[in-house]
Amino acid sequence: MSGRPSPGISRFRIGQEGRALRDCPASLRSRVSFVFGLFLFVAPYLAAEGASDQRLFLPEEGADSHGRKRWYDYAMDPDPGSCLAQISPNFPESAPCRIAVLPFVDEGTGSYVLNEIRWPGRKGEALDVWRWTHSQRLRRMVHGYLAAREFDLIPVAAVDSLLAAHKISSDRLLDGTEPQVLGRILDADALVYGKLSAYRSYYMLLAAGWRVKLEIRIVSAISGLEIFSGSSTRNIIALRIATNPVDLALASIANLVHLRDVTLRRGEDEACRELVVRVPHPPRVARALTDTVEKALPVTTAPALSLEKGALPPVAFRVPLRPWKSSPPSNLPPERFFLAEQQESTHGKKNPLDYLIDLDPSRFQTVASPHLATERPFQLAVLPFLDKATGGNFLLNGVPAKPRSRAERDRWKWTTANRLRRGMATYLGQRDFWVQSPALTDKILQQMGWRTAADMLREQAERVADWLGVDALVYGEVQDSVAIYAFLYSAWRVGLRVRIVSGRTSRTLIEVNGQRQDSTLLPAIFPVDIAISSVLAAGFLRDITLKRAEDELCREIALRIPAPKVRPSCP
Repeated sequence: MSGRPSPGISRFRIGQEGRALRDCPASLRSRVSFVFGLFLFVAPYLAAEGASDQRLFLPEEGADSHGRKRWYDYAMDPDPGSCLAQISPNFPESAPCRIAVLPFVDEGTGSYVLNEIRWPGRKGEALDVWRWTHSQRLRRMVHGYLAAREFDLIPVAAVDSLLAAHKISSDRLLDGTEPQVLGRILDADALVYGKLSAYRSYYMLLAAGWRVKLEIRIVSAISGLEIFSGSSTRNIIALRIATNPVDLALASIANLVHLRDVTLRRGEDEACRELVVRVPHPPRVARALTDTVEKALPVTTAPALSLEKGALPPVAFRVPLRPWKSSPPSNLPPERFFLAEQQESTHGKKNPLDYLIDLDPSRFQTVASPHLATERPFQLAVLPFLDKATGGNFLLNGVPAKPRSRAERDRWKWTTANRLRRGMATYLGQRDFWVQSPALTDKILQQMGWRTAADMLREQAERVADWLGVDALVYGEVQDSVAIYAFLYSAWRVGLRVRIVSGRTSRTLIEVNGQRQDSTLLPAIFPVDIAISSVLAAGFLRDITLKRAEDELCREIALRIPAPKVRPSCP
């Protein structure tokens, strides 16, 4: 007998519910009617989503512009910063494939600078440690954003181990080594140099903020010529207006609270991201992939140079021509490399005060397998993520804001999932994992015949890992992606579930489930103030603020995943 109720039973139940509804108070009837109408509006979208399988490898909307600041972002934040880039006309011919991000140089003081005053004063070992920490933070971010692109990135810890083995342990020794020699040492065809020239905070009662300035250049390790250079300055500023002593005191306290670690991390992220998104996409032929490729190239393709005396040619320590002007003389000693990095696993991670100030009710749940200790992964492939939340629609307060065709919904499901996928690749790369380029992963999986999510879910993890040449796979599901607007309050809410699965045993080694809500609340009492605050709250729902929520969600998840035990030792 079928489980479907008979028409008579259905009519009887509906009649009972109708009589019960008529007996309810008018306010309750109106609420029930609203919920029922909302269900009728959303039901077609849910039905369409449930009946279809997610397609993979579609064009991504805004791939080169998502998270990139526009003129109105600078005006609304406010941010007087800038981002400038120069690209060599020879970039297409010498587009890099395998990149090593070298240690960056901190040209500051190794201390936070408040209003151009060095505070706290650090000397000796403490100064060296914090100079290394500040430059290493931005180096890891540049590395992570490049790892989420089409390039193959050598893990930062592996680069440091090789440099330490060859006794290149300071900025002056690094500058004195030719790019071609470094390319041979690191088995890379391009090198990224960087310097941190501003890393300070400002506080002036009604205004406070962080200022970060980074310059990078990408140099070919084959020709020794610069193929890309850029400079990015970011200011994360809180600006409040007050006209009486009480408001002035409240605004001053609020701005002082703005000078938190998590807001500094946002400035660092944006400075690095703005530079990396300006690096051109390399031609696909640069990877030498063919239609018959079955596995990715192994992570180690050539040994380092011998450590024997005289192995490095004399030309290795000839100072090359520098593409930017030398910095003015400084009383600081050469920057030492490979020191203990401060706050490595906590920088940018929210504490209870941050959740309270940001009006963020987010929570994270981590489940680690006992096998993680014995099967700790190093080489990861981030598989296509699945969008289980939006159905390809832009959700405003949980309701599709505008109709989209089936093709548009398919494309936006891929876009929403792929944005968080590349975010996870970015922050896993910063955790010293070797992360295979998502573009390369997609190329191989397409060659293996994958077209939809069903193809991915029915394939055994061991087989997929063998195809990709990795020892673990990263699966992800987007569980929430919605804009919230209620006049004086607006927010982006993003949720994600990530699993790392062993490529040898198909065991789930660790699973992290979390949600991030980036909110703004603008209290107002008078009608004019309410109108102004409502417009400003609506302006919060911009692409750049969505990108911040996505990045912070991925960062919080990555910080909960134990990093591989690969660390350099300074000789």
